[in-house]
Amino acid sequence: MRAMTVAALCMFIGVVHDTWIEWRKNRADFSEVIAWAESVIYRQKFEGASADLLNANIIARDLGLADKKELSSPDGTMTPRTIIATMTPQEAAEAYASTLHPDKG
Repeated sequence: MRAMTVAALCMFIGVVHDTWIEWRKNRADFSEVIAWAESVIYRQKFEGASADLLNANIIARDLGLADKKELSSPDGTMTPRTIIATMTPQEAAEAYASTLHPDKG
């Protein structure tokens, strides 16, 4: 399975991506079909990743679904660090450890 993209749709209909963006912003007469097309593309990527037919990490990033968690001290004095679901366990541990020992991170 290959993920659908707006870029591929633009190639198929013979317009550059900038034209698509301009249409989305300024062409009220195209708004319904643009919303529908982008919805179909989003749903295909989401469902493909959910069914393990597409790389879930790549699709989650593309769709803006990365799971993030901000860590900081209770009093707010330490610099927050971000733990992202796609981090390796080692990366997550290092990010967490840096909240406990900010002078080492």
